[in-house]
Amino acid sequence: MGDSRGVAPMQLEGNVADNWKIWRSRFENYLVASEINKKDESIQCAQVLHYIGEGSVEVNEINNNRWFSVLEINKKEIKLKIDTGAQANILPLKLYNSLGIKSNLRQTQVTLTSYTGNNLKIVGKCYIPCKKDDKTFNLEFYIVDSNTQAILGLDSSLELNLIKRIDSLTKNCQYNSLINEFSELFEGIGCINEPYHIEIDKNAKPVVHPTRKVALPLMDDLKQSLAELEKSKIIERVQKPTDWVNALVLVRKPDKKLRICLDPLDLNKVIKREYCHIPTLEEITSKLAGSTIFSTLDATQGFYSILLDDASADLCTFGTPFGRYRFLRLPYGIKSAPEVFQSRFKQIFNLEGVDVYIDDILIWGKTKSEHDERLKKVLQIAKETNVRFNLHKCRFGVNEINYMGHVISGAGISPENSKINAITQIPKPQNKQELQRLLGMITYVSKFINNFSSATSVLRNLLKKDVEFLWQPEHDKAFENLKNTLINKPVLQFYDVNCETVLSVDASKDGLGAVLMQNHLPCAYASRSMTETQTRYAQIEKELLAITFGLNRFYQYIFGKTITVETDHLPLLSIFKKPLNKCPARLQRMLLQVQKFDIKLKYKPGKDLLIADALSRACVGEMCDDEIDDEINAQVCLIESQINVTDRKLNEIIEKTKTDKELQVLKQVILEGWPNNFKKVPNSVKIYRKFQSDLSVQGDLIFKGQSLVIPQSMRKEMLERVHYNHMGINKCIKLAQESIFWPTMCNEIRQTISQCHLCLKYARSQMSEPLINHKIPEIPWNKVGCDIFELHGQKYLLIIDYYSKYIEVEKLENCSTSYTTVKILKSVFARHGIPLTVVTDGGPQFSSDLFQAFSQEWEFDHVISSPRYAQSNALLLYRNMQIHGAYSPAQILMSRKLRCIIPSTEASLKPKLIDTNKYNTSLQDTQVNQQKYYNKKGVFNLKPLEVGSHVYVQVQPNSSWSPALVLEKVRNRMYRVQLTNGSVLLRNRRFIKPVDKGKSVIPVRPTTSIKPFVQNNIQYFIELEPDCDLNNRGEGSNYNVQEETNVNTTESEDDKSVETRNEMSGDRSDVMSENELDLDNSDSNSSVSDTNSDYELKYLNPEKTRSGRLVKKPHKLNL
Repeated sequence: MGDSRGVAPMQLEGNVADNWKIWRSRFENYLVASEINKKDESIQCAQVLHYIGEGSVEVNEINNNRWFSVLEINKKEIKLKIDTGAQANILPLKLYNSLGIKSNLRQTQVTLTSYTGNNLKIVGKCYIPCKKDDKTFNLEFYIVDSNTQAILGLDSSLELNLIKRIDSLTKNCQYNSLINEFSELFEGIGCINEPYHIEIDKNAKPVVHPTRKVALPLMDDLKQSLAELEKSKIIERVQKPTDWVNALVLVRKPDKKLRICLDPLDLNKVIKREYCHIPTLEEITSKLAGSTIFSTLDATQGFYSILLDDASADLCTFGTPFGRYRFLRLPYGIKSAPEVFQSRFKQIFNLEGVDVYIDDILIWGKTKSEHDERLKKVLQIAKETNVRFNLHKCRFGVNEINYMGHVISGAGISPENSKINAITQIPKPQNKQELQRLLGMITYVSKFINNFSSATSVLRNLLKKDVEFLWQPEHDKAFENLKNTLINKPVLQFYDVNCETVLSVDASKDGLGAVLMQNHLPCAYASRSMTETQTRYAQIEKELLAITFGLNRFYQYIFGKTITVETDHLPLLSIFKKPLNKCPARLQRMLLQVQKFDIKLKYKPGKDLLIADALSRACVGEMCDDEIDDEINAQVCLIESQINVTDRKLNEIIEKTKTDKELQVLKQVILEGWPNNFKKVPNSVKIYRKFQSDLSVQGDLIFKGQSLVIPQSMRKEMLERVHYNHMGINKCIKLAQESIFWPTMCNEIRQTISQCHLCLKYARSQMSEPLINHKIPEIPWNKVGCDIFELHGQKYLLIIDYYSKYIEVEKLENCSTSYTTVKILKSVFARHGIPLTVVTDGGPQFSSDLFQAFSQEWEFDHVISSPRYAQSNALLLYRNMQIHGAYSPAQILMSRKLRCIIPSTEASLKPKLIDTNKYNTSLQDTQVNQQKYYNKKGVFNLKPLEVGSHVYVQVQPNSSWSPALVLEKVRNRMYRVQLTNGSVLLRNRRFIKPVDKGKSVIPVRPTTSIKPFVQNNIQYFIELEPDCDLNNRGEGSNYNVQEETNVNTTESEDDKSVETRNEMSGDRSDVMSENELDLDNSDSNSSVSDTNSDYELKYLNPEKTRSGRLVKKPHKLNL
């Protein structure tokens, strides 16, 4: 605490904001104790500068109004308090209203607490343009309903240059003048003038990724981030067509801003790398003989300083909801970026006493003057080439420096403490299991340890069954000797940048371990404990966290180099193959950190990861910065914020998840890790095992990727919401998969839609079945077909012989009744003979009692083809011309040619026998070819129907579907069915669709023509049309189809001609099977409107289906 004796300087290590708050509190106590607070403010300012510590914090705006700054907001000067302990900018609501700012306030979940511990009431947040020294800064302010002072937080104070933090290692004030001379080098992002060209494989196939959907709450932030990058000339809008379009990945940073990242997964596969020599530690240190003073410079966002040429910028195009943009600078994630950066910097800073390792520049000198001269020359070249440095990471004129994992000084080189701390700080074993783990790690490198057996014998004695585990001083001595062996040669190796490198990582319950190895020997060790938040991660998240920890810890060794990463968590291998947006939320943030490295992930069983496993279980107390947790949790919040769900519904899902036994078991398995043995997985969650790499726990919810896992009690409700707009199966599945998940979801959606009455009613027609040819008659005029057609308003009766294709056409005078039809047929049959079989379409003229009596009296079989299915009675119209070789229909039927206007000899008109074998073979070949080409058009075998089964039937081709009952199977593919109005129809199987069993049904009145045993079993669906009247079968009825019934009817003058064309004109490969209905061809009435429903669906513009109908398509499933 402060007193009259003074205050210790502020600590610069760790969190500077927290240290500043602690120091300020002590200093204010000192001011009171020493009564300096009663003196002039200029004296108080002098005390601040005296006690805070040289080179710690420079306050440029301290004067009589200390800790305050004046900013111009909306043409008004506003006095704001500089508070480096504040993590946000605050503006009182009263002041905000008085400024007349037009920015819209956005809601926020952030909680702000004053230094007294009281929560501030937040009205909202917004970005406000603030002017300082003729420069405009867009600062984010939280508007609070309080009488508090307007406050500038730490980040904004640094951005406005009101406070500048200088690293504790730059305390040597003699370099401040040099820093001030080149102050522009420590501001902004550099841009090297020479553009870089990304070389890709000439045979590469361009990939265009669709624009990924962005949640509506993020739209404003994304638009602003794009505008900032565009203003900084890092990206630009693209108007022209580009062959490549990469996916966009958004990450919410701890400061709530969005980081725009590229996901160049496909592009990286075809990029040709520029292999550049990266110096080894030995190469660098061999030049340092006699050097006593050192400096390091770190490039600011180094990759962004590399300018891209026009063609390369096109390759880095990415899509957003606001259009396409392209990177003008080298983006992070491009595979060739590290080598390019190393090559450019090496060319620029190719000076004596200077070396470059990726983005770190090392300067050394034997004397201070030599060092300073080289340092100034480097800064001058950086100024000329427009390179920028991060002042916080630069170190100037020090006698000892950490570089490439080693400590370099005038005395020589030694391993950096962090490189060996994981070994030196391993606690001594507390039981036999921990000792076994330690000895297992040491055994891995035992062949490089002299007298290994004797060195470990004292410890191995403790593992004997009959020996009590009692740790003695001799055990301590052996333990320390072994640790010293692990951190010195020949076990611990110097890192060789040109040697194959392996990073082994592992995560235990509460620790992480990593070891960098070359030639099966360790080069560096690392371990740390997890934060309290990280201990609650799922096991897959812990394992990926171990990878990011190892990569970042050994960054100086492995950045820009292809390395192998070993993990014992097999599901991670599939995660690395997926697009970023398909991965769970926490994994996305960590995968982005991994993206800048070039790694090959390899699975290795845990029993073989001896060193990494031991380090993770015997980790030291070091923990990572909370910033890493903040970034990962910010990404989790980003994903959760995209769930389109009200607070009420979200709370309901949370509560139902807590009471769902299956999901609670699943949650436990996810957090503890999935057993490698499938038999050890709990039975209730075995169905989830194939999704294990995608499952994660976020708070009280479970996610598969970015989809919410729905508890069992709410799945029926979700099915109703998914199918609310009666879209097809594929679109419903796609809609659901964007937001929700459970293992059988897709099958249940299919089942729900296949049982939906409206969907079945307005479903598209079924695919055609494979062609079945008519049997070829053995003799002429054995089988004939009859049909009525109309030409120029006059009706005709057409008769054709199935064998010879000979035709007879008779005009129907004034009427087309059964009497006229029978009269004409008797005349034709009298000339050519009575056929055995007559095929008709079953129209009124052919289904009357008169025609039936005619068929019985003249003794021929009357076969009826499927109504409304012309191709089952496809009569081929031929003229009197030669077919199937040298024979005409007349020759085949009459064994002679008919005289025509073409001159002919008498001999040619004489009767002559034809070669029937040759003709029959020709007919068979024609049928085979016809069947072959027909079946190429996307046919589908439909299952036979059972008598008494419930079906839907198309009364007219391409019409809606109506519920019906199967009465009997007439013959192959033809069925007799009854509609709900009692009408009985004959229909081909193509126009009948079966319905799943288990639907609610009601009895329907049968007609008198149905057999008694069938009458007692007729039932139909309860989902009848509202205007369907079972007692009315007249013109007002829904189903006016009496002409289709196979019962006695009066002869009608309004008989409709049957189509004789083949309806299978065109490819039907786009038609889905009956089990994959696409309901987009349904009428607009198929959308059910429910004014009392609380289902809030947000729609985009109407979408046109393949049939040309406009339908509403939900933007996203609203829970």
